[in-house]
Amino acid sequence: MAEWIPRSLGRCEPIDATTTRLVGSTDEPDWYVRQLTAIRAPFRIAGSPELREAAEALGRRLLQAGS
Repeated sequence: MAEWIPRSLGRCEPIDATTTRLVGSTDEPDWYVRQLTAIRAPFRIAGSPELREAAEALGRRLLQAGS
């Protein structure tokens, strides 16, 4: 995963053979979540309520665009 994620998003920490944790920070959650969508792997937002809200808003926009 570290090869796919720009350093500007944070630091990758391997958890096990199939899981990596991205640790980062931002004051622009909308921008950050758009960057995460470029990752071609499943991911889950674990810690930031602001980032989760931005992801949900973006997801709603994408679903509306596809309907």
